[in-house]
Amino acid sequence: MSASPRPAPTNAASRLRKRLTREQFEKLVKALQQPDKPPMPPDVVRNFASQYAKMLIFADAARDLGLENDPRYVQIFQFVSNQILTDALNQHIVQEYSHISDQTDRRLLQAESQEVRGTTITAHTGLAEPPQARISPSP
Repeated sequence: MSASPRPAPTNAASRLRKRLTREQFEKLVKALQQPDKPPMPPDVVRNFASQYAKMLIFADAARDLGLENDPRYVQIFQFVSNQILTDALNQHIVQEYSHISDQTDRRLLQAESQEVRGTTITAHTGLAEPPQARISPSP
């Protein structure tokens, strides 16, 4: 019996080269850069490139095994995704409101404090506690 020809094994490094261009890598570095920090030094970028290439190779191997469908992975991915979205929202708010005048800032803070008054959000659970009864001083 003659064996059918097997396709040549794919080299993970060649898959990586075909998949990630310099422009794409530079966009990734820029996206990961904190807006209020100086750019990464070249040696840090080189080290990151090496680590990122290894990470992509291992991620491909995990996908080949179908690990992206593992319930634990899916749960962790959702958590990390929510963390990233929270960070993006925080950065958006800082950028959006960093140029507000002092007068507008005071008005926003007053409106926000009136809106939030009486409700305490606990950081460890994220749940709102019912408002506490307060005695307001008479005007």
